[in-house]
Amino acid sequence: MVKYCCRRLLPLYFLLFCLSIAAGGFPAFAAGHIDAGRQKTLERIKAVFQRPGLWEGDFVQEAHLPDVGEPVVSKGTVYFKIPDSMRWEFKEPDVQLLVSDGRQIWFYDASLEQVMVGEVAQVTEARLMMHLLTNLEKLQDDYQVSVDEPADKPVIKVTLLPRAAEGKGRPFTSLELFFDQQSLQLVKSRLVDLFANEITISYTWKKPSSQPLPADFFRFKPPPGTEIVPLAQ
Repeated sequence: MVKYCCRRLLPLYFLLFCLSIAAGGFPAFAAGHIDAGRQKTLERIKAVFQRPGLWEGDFVQEAHLPDVGEPVVSKGTVYFKIPDSMRWEFKEPDVQLLVSDGRQIWFYDASLEQVMVGEVAQVTEARLMMHLLTNLEKLQDDYQVSVDEPADKPVIKVTLLPRAAEGKGRPFTSLELFFDQQSLQLVKSRLVDLFANEITISYTWKKPSSQPLPADFFRFKPPPGTEIVPLAQ
């Protein structure tokens, strides 16, 4: 059950990774699809995620799975290093680690003594999201994009709905990204995947430590005895 859940939730991490920090940050949109004011908002968000540096924060992930009665809640710390590195340290309820240097990605489960390893460019979910960003002019051909900036709420909500019919290459059912109105930082995401799992992640960002990170912080060396499994592609 643990292995199965990990494999099903893994696309979310690729999704957040690619939308947040890869290849130019948050996507630009072709003129004429959304009004100029909302386009300007998206460009401002994109600019925030293009700034070089390290993002560090705590996260709470809540997954509602159709075949599980109670929500599955995970907590930990996340690091994004612009432009293409990340590290997710899961601390509760299980010790797990998802780390990537932009080329390779490792997902380690301490209780299983197992690590899944793959090349970012060869993983199906990562390719889908990279395509989303590298073909910006076609984005709204593939997704219905909406931007909601309610005056009475402190967040901006950006929603992506795939235009592809079910079974026709749809990467997810819906994705909502919530950004703080003032800082434009990503504060929450909500994804409904193709299995009807609803996965919400909330972020609390903090000022990065002044101490330099270890040279191999965004890489993973399996402990002795760890089973190494190729990441599903």
